[in-house]
Amino acid sequence: MSLAEVEYGVLPARLQSRLEQFSVDVAAAAGENLLSVAVYGSVVKSGNCVIGETPVQVLIVLQDASIQFLKPIAGVIRRGIKSFHVAPFVVSLHDLQTSTDIFPIKFLDMQTHHLLLSGRDVLSKLDISTQHLRLRCEQELCNLLLRLRQVYVRNAGNDAALRQAAAHAIEPFFMALGAAVYLKTELLPDSDSAIADSATKLMTLDREILERFLAFKEGRHGAGADASAGLFHELLDLVGRSASFVDRLELES
Repeated sequence: MSLAEVEYGVLPARLQSRLEQFSVDVAAAAGENLLSVAVYGSVVKSGNCVIGETPVQVLIVLQDASIQFLKPIAGVIRRGIKSFHVAPFVVSLHDLQTSTDIFPIKFLDMQTHHLLLSGRDVLSKLDISTQHLRLRCEQELCNLLLRLRQVYVRNAGNDAALRQAAAHAIEPFFMALGAAVYLKTELLPDSDSAIADSATKLMTLDREILERFLAFKEGRHGAGADASAGLFHELLDLVGRSASFVDRLELES
């Protein structure tokens, strides 16, 4: 697929132009060792990007990613980081194909929400096991639950510390929640709001509470000022319920 044929959806024109040039420069530097360049993550899902501030996640797949093959593309990547905040993820094809059992949530999200810039669409062909995905999803939620409990016993009464812990936990919680929705529906929602809608229906979670988490995460007006330890308590409860939901999925399979 040539760059002229790439479907960019709602990506801003300035970002599209820089991604096209970045892809051309990577291809020139890597030569025949380059297999694929794709953009993924939040800019693909939302189309929102503040050039120079929003991380632009770019996957670069090489046939050989040993150090002698990284050196030729290092300068191009550094310029991309400086120019428009490229967040590079450089892997070999072997890395990609053999890591889906370790990082199934990450690769499912990349597979579902990416746009090809150059080369082959290797993400679409990844084999992500439902069994690996369910196990990793439960592990992520249980790890999060255990960490939040430890934070609480160390910081009960310290609202500032609990708010900070909640702020750090909301993004991984929604990532795992999206995977849980996929396990039940085989569809991965394309936004946190859509994840909240699906989780409300499938897992009987409280939509208003999920919306408060999103408002806090996104820093909407008033969210930070109104947040209290209650936000942490609600998060702890929903993470526990979500972990139990994913655990029960094993019994249904």
